Amino acid sequence: MIRVVIIEDEVNSQEFLKAILDEHYSGIDVVGVADSVRSGIAAINDYRPDVVFLDIEIQGGTGFDILNGFDQPQFKVIFVTGYDHYALKAIKCSALDYILKPINIEELDLAIKKISSNSQQAQSLSFLQQQVAKNQEDYDQFVISDNDGYTIIKFDDLLFIKADGTYVTFYLQNRVKCIVANTLQFYESILPETLFSRIHKSYLVNLKKVSSIDSGRGGNLQMSEGYELPIAYRRKTRLLKQMKDFRL
Repeated sequence: MIRVVIIEDEVNSQEFLKAILDEHYSGIDVVGVADSVRSGIAAINDYRPDVVFLDIEIQGGTGFDILNGFDQPQFKVIFVTGYDHYALKAIKCSALDYILKPINIEELDLAIKKISSNSQQAQSLSFLQQQVAKNQEDYDQFVISDNDGYTIIKFDDLLFIKADGTYVTFYLQNRVKCIVANTLQFYESILPETLFSRIHKSYLVNLKKVSSIDSGRGGNLQMSEGYELPIAYRRKTRLLKQMKDFRL
């Protein structure tokens, strides 16, 4: 059984999430519920859960205060929050599972499926704590979850991202590649548009790595390390503007 603690200060949300987990997921045991930073830390210490469903704004502080109460968290975290503006990019960039209220059952189901992953989350949680300590827009790296666990990707090492069906492939310096089960739209939403540009339905590129752009309609874009990528005609005007602003 997967042991779960819910930390949420809204009683209705507590009861709703617990009811869903109890009724629809036979492999999950909700062993404790808490509503504040203090009781949340106590519940984690008492019940030693495998997973914590954690709200961001709770009594006595935030969910991040709870994470800061553990030097090396041994549990996984699924954020459940109504505050999509509150350090959401930091959360997304740490590749942690998160669900916005009201809870979408399909999103919950996807998050539940990730619980059984054998990858370690300690590195990702540590990275999240660092990001939240800074301005939420002030970041130059992010974390991806792949078959090897959690990998930190620095912007300076990333050339471009390519969509491959239900997966994306990260093309890094020195011809290194990483494959992740996610969408290109997801990474387009979290990476700064001042540095990354969607040039095609299948490609998101790092503007710092662009060598040249073909003139005329559409055409191709040349990147460092010899890559050549297609540019969709309808995206070229925006790309050229982004390049101009980037170089100012």
